[in-house]
Amino acid sequence: MCPFLHNTFVPGDAVELFRQRLPGYLQEVRQANTEAGKAFAFLTFIRQVFADIDADTASRLIPQLERHVAVRSGTLIVKGRIDALLGNLVIEFKVSLDEARLTDAVGQLRKYVTALWAIDGVRTNYVLMATDGRRFKVYKPSAPMISGVVVPANVVLEEVNLMDLETARSEDARRKCPVTSAWGALRMPQRWTDSRRLGQQAR
Repeated sequence: MCPFLHNTFVPGDAVELFRQRLPGYLQEVRQANTEAGKAFAFLTFIRQVFADIDADTASRLIPQLERHVAVRSGTLIVKGRIDALLGNLVIEFKVSLDEARLTDAVGQLRKYVTALWAIDGVRTNYVLMATDGRRFKVYKPSAPMISGVVVPANVVLEEVNLMDLETARSEDARRKCPVTSAWGALRMPQRWTDSRRLGQQAR
């Protein structure tokens, strides 16, 4: 069975839009040579595919975030609802996912989720992503409470998915259900959401 297809409703019109828009997005994101450029290309893409999405650069969507952490131009946030197709995502864009840039992205994601938990006042379920616009490393964050405070150094990121949108273009990969896999990369993995609905908040 295709990954992310089990117990996952994917509207046919959105799947078709995804198929139609993906080649153009990949061409644009390959040409982008800055983190901000890649983030803008992806933001445009998901706004075209997902109706009524609440997504923007981190500083625009959550202005108070800048009081807690230095916000980069290559960072996007998607705010979800319990019934949303997309959950709460924090996406850190890099020019490439080489070891040094990936390490930097992971460190920045730890800072972001720590700040967001402080702003929310609860342990909102966030999906964290490090990406070059084509490959997405997806993480589930967790952290122990020490004296009632979470600090970035204590945040553990469990890698729960790896998605390559270039592979999703391949006709040879169609039997592996690439579109639903790509859709799934923008959702919490099924094994996670079986016990927690998207966007649910946990103290």
